Amino acid sequence: DIIRILARVIFTVLLVLNLDLDVGWSWWLVFLPMFAMAGCIVGSAFGNFAKTQSEAVKRDPAMFGLDPNGEESSYSKMDENKPAELTDEEKDELKAKVAQSAYRAVGTCFSQCFFIIITCVLIGKIEGAGYSALVIISPFLAAGGIVLCCLACTIFCISEVDENAG
Repeated sequence: DIIRILARVIFTVLLVLNLDLDVGWSWWLVFLPMFAMAGCIVGSAFGNFAKTQSEAVKRDPAMFGLDPNGEESSYSKMDENKPAELTDEEKDELKAKVAQSAYRAVGTCFSQCFFIIITCVLIGKIEGAGYSALVIISPFLAAGGIVLCCLACTIFCISEVDENAG
């Protein structure tokens, strides 16, 4: 959160300097803190995923294809307290935590990529690119089309279940 606040403050200062004092900086330089913030957000999300996955590996190495009874490393020799065997419910909960963390990381990556694409198109237009303003809103139109397509498939592809059949 501190990095987000710092990036927003730096962006605001650069924006005010460029607009009010007519410094003449490139708009790419003004928006650079926003790109750095997006990178930090994605890095943090994948860092949380890595942390969650490493905790899951410590609790159940067999779930990730590691042999818990195989060759021990020097680090595992130091750990005298080996984890107890997990129940099926605990394994399912562990898998769910790792999957949820992965979904969050991928979702964060896609949302930040969408933000960066929109920002780049907007900066290009501000810098004087010759494309239409429709290009700026085209990612929103594409995302809306994908959402509507998914909703339509969900609504129309669900078939009624005949309770009398078998």
